[in-house]
Amino acid sequence: MTCGFCFSLTGMEQSPHKAELVDLEDYAKHYTAKNALSGRRYSYTATRFRKACGPIEVEDLTSSLLDQYREWSYSQGLRPATVEGSIKELLTLHFDATGIRLDPGQKRRVPRPVPEMPSLDQITAVYEQAPDWLQQYLALSYWTCLRIADCLRYQRRLDGSVEVLRWTASKTGHSQAWPVPCWLRRHLRRKVQIPRGKEDNHLKRVLRRELRIAADSAGVPYFTPQHLRKKGLTEWSRSNAMAGAIVHGSGLGVLNHYVDPLTVLESAAPRVRLPAGFANEEEREELESFPNLLQRLDPEARDLVLATAQRLAT
Repeated sequence: MTCGFCFSLTGMEQSPHKAELVDLEDYAKHYTAKNALSGRRYSYTATRFRKACGPIEVEDLTSSLLDQYREWSYSQGLRPATVEGSIKELLTLHFDATGIRLDPGQKRRVPRPVPEMPSLDQITAVYEQAPDWLQQYLALSYWTCLRIADCLRYQRRLDGSVEVLRWTASKTGHSQAWPVPCWLRRHLRRKVQIPRGKEDNHLKRVLRRELRIAADSAGVPYFTPQHLRKKGLTEWSRSNAMAGAIVHGSGLGVLNHYVDPLTVLESAAPRVRLPAGFANEEEREELESFPNLLQRLDPEARDLVLATAQRLAT
């Protein structure tokens, strides 16, 4: 049965809005290839739909079938973000094939995600059980909040003489810089043997495996590199909201043209809370010295302390 336009699955190059009936799963593969998309997201969604509602042609998708798929997906324990995201993909495939916009049906509210992150004590516990290269990674990742592949690449390039950390994010292309406090300088100067493998695949798996082994040895819950990044961003943001935006890489909007990001981070750095294991005894004494404690106070508290000191000195 045809509907006024013909194309073969091997030769589909454009998205006709009237087509020979095509199986939804085959059309998902076509759509992915046509748009040069990475991954198999649309194919996975089409396969899941078949499990829920049976095989159908892409043109036969309806709002009632979407509701049926939605209920089945929730019964399988899938998260709202996953279910509603896959329905958007089904709507995209149907519109690409037919030019018709379907009603998505009754959406369920996707709850705002609650960031998962380890405590400072949990990071210290894992750090103390980790091999030296992983200790260096934990310190570098926590401070820079770089994405996992970027952090691993940067770690390979450390030469021990870093006074200011500088990196261009591979995802956004944004150039970033961070101050290097005494405790981090010691970590960066360590000669460590990083496992072999590419940062985008094998080494990521090694990193996650070693993190799990260290967490099990320490008797604390396992946390991922992303959880560690979230914790670092939280602590930078706690010290200074502007600093948190800079470290995240999202930028400062129009202030990007007026504010030096490194100066902001240098001011906020003393107030960033650290896992205790990151600093040795000598470094902790320096961090707890009066000048550093004074720097960690907010401006109002600092003025109060200085005013009190001036009063006592008179």
